[in-house]
Amino acid sequence: MTSKKFTPASELISLNQKRAIVTGGAIGIGFAISYRLAEAGAAVVIVDTNHEKAQEASQKLKSYGYQAFFVQCDVSKEGKVQDMVNTAVEKMGGIDILVNNAGIYPSIPLTQMTGGDFEQVISVNLKGAFSVAVK
Repeated sequence: MTSKKFTPASELISLNQKRAIVTGGAIGIGFAISYRLAEAGAAVVIVDTNHEKAQEASQKLKSYGYQAFFVQCDVSKEGKVQDMVNTAVEKMGGIDILVNNAGIYPSIPLTQMTGGDFEQVISVNLKGAFSVAVK
């Protein structure tokens, strides 16, 4: 089996001088998005609740020569979202791209979810995306 080689994002599109925020950007799909944006030339702020993972992700991007920062933030907390946006603008001078990737789902069957569990899912997945977009 041969491994598939992906075309570098910089050969597909130029995002030079663009500034991006990726919520939930420290691991998984979020990190892949952060990586491809940085690879295409964008400065990226990786936003995540996990300080350690967000710091590791930004350091990994920096090790490739990309411009990356991290901000720890729980997007379900509206006041924290405003602080995160202010920090991103302070570090990069503005925001051109927003990827609302942050999302959660408890590792339990739906039938075992409590009202509190459901409210947290709605707060992160729906209210969080709204809060970041309007800030």
